[in-house]
Amino acid sequence: RPLHLTGHHSSVSALVFGEKRTPLLLCSASEDYVIVWDVECCYRQVREGIIATGVVVGTMLGKAVHLSLCTLNKRVAVCSGSRVIVVNAKRQEVLAVLNGHLGPVTASGFCPWEPSQLISVSEDRTFKVIRVLKTRQLSFVVFIILSSFDAKEYCHTGCPLLSLFFMDKHRQFVTGSADGQ
Repeated sequence: RPLHLTGHHSSVSALVFGEKRTPLLLCSASEDYVIVWDVECCYRQVREGIIATGVVVGTMLGKAVHLSLCTLNKRVAVCSGSRVIVVNAKRQEVLAVLNGHLGPVTASGFCPWEPSQLISVSEDRTFKVIRVLKTRQLSFVVFIILSSFDAKEYCHTGCPLLSLFFMDKHRQFVTGSADGQ
């Protein structure tokens, strides 16, 4: 049966499911809230005649265009404007605000083989590899600008980076750009 979840006061702009099956988490974001929902718990609440509730883990973070949950379902990365805000997935706590992109961040993801690393891609044609540790500080950042003048080993594009995909088996990630590369 469809599960109707309510809690946002403005349009939901991003959604992501967690990778773990138990508990299966769904994270939703709008300009007002970032909410983490335990899907099984929500179904149980609805069966008991209770309105399904989630946990608000972020408020007023701006319009989220992309969300990612770490593989352990402990942290959520919220892409909003030119920054990535990392929040605790269990309670309202900002763990880090990652600045540095010169354009809007379009996607991010926690590295499956290195859960402390977060990779973000942006319309500024760069991606960043960021180590998110308990220190809450950036300890490692890589800037790669892809253009027609770059080294031959890189994909040649001068267009914004829009998407990110991890290939866990080969420990690689792929970015997609606005020109289809």
